[in-house]
Amino acid sequence: ISAFTINRAGDMILSIGFFAIVAIFGSLNYNTIFSLVPFINETSITLVALLLLFGASAKSANIPLHHWLVASMEAPTPVSALLHAATLVTAGLYLLLRCSPILEYSSTALIIITLVGATTAFIGATSGLVSNDLKRIIAMSTISQLGYMIMALGLSKYNVALFHTCNHAFFKALLFLSAGAVIHSFADQQDVRKMGGLIKFLPLTYSIMIIGTLSLLATPF
Repeated sequence: ISAFTINRAGDMILSIGFFAIVAIFGSLNYNTIFSLVPFINETSITLVALLLLFGASAKSANIPLHHWLVASMEAPTPVSALLHAATLVTAGLYLLLRCSPILEYSSTALIIITLVGATTAFIGATSGLVSNDLKRIIAMSTISQLGYMIMALGLSKYNVALFHTCNHAFFKALLFLSAGAVIHSFADQQDVRKMGGLIKFLPLTYSIMIIGTLSLLATPF
């Protein structure tokens, strides 16, 4: 319910953004819009970019519309892995990536996107530090990583954002499925304070989770 309601709010703002694009450019075709962008005044472009950002922040769980992603971790682990890696959270990010020629003509929008991304990355990571639920910690990590991707967009490093999207999909799915194996072996226990010594009876899951963690930490090689 949390995911549906928050995404409805984002979708409404996104729809207003589409109406604004039609009003300003007279089309929703990428080629038409991108060829007309240099001739439109910066205020209009900033407005459109911020509406797109708000829609994207609901889809890609950035502040202030990030709470639904933490709630969605209550689903079974394969569902969480799909949500956090492949299907939903990349949609908003990809929208902003695809609209990069619009964003490039508004320095204000780029600064705001950078600030939103940086704040999300920091708050997501610090919230994860004080969580005790295994899946909630990984969900907070996703919010933090998405903040990094949005921040990269704000810094005009679109190739970096796309690369990290693919990278994140792999290691986050790996971590969620490993967490599922751990929770299952602990008879549905998710509190990390009651876990420990897993290397003795789950050596494969342990080593895979270490690999996922090192990837998440951006360890060299």
